[in-house]
Amino acid sequence: MVFVVETGMLRVGFKEAATLGKWTLTHRQLALNTVEVLLVANIKSCDGFWSAQPLFTVGLWMGGAWWLWTGSVSDSRVEPGAAASFNLSDGPIACAGF
Repeated sequence: MVFVVETGMLRVGFKEAATLGKWTLTHRQLALNTVEVLLVANIKSCDGFWSAQPLFTVGLWMGGAWWLWTGSVSDSRVEPGAAASFNLSDGPIACAGF
């Protein structure tokens, strides 16, 4: 399953670390109870300090709600204009605001 959308955000605590432009979320079932979720996103803008932190909460807007993954680590640098990838784990939670 693949989603392609254009609204997303990275946070560290309550601080906004980066806003995401176009992003792609790929969900694959590897085995029973083993799921791989890969996010590849273009970074629209970011805060130099907060985007350099090691752990993020990733928020993606899908289907009228924010879907959040906590404790996400980027596999690449988070800087404006770059593409960053994240392996997301621990199923998301849905909420009205982020």
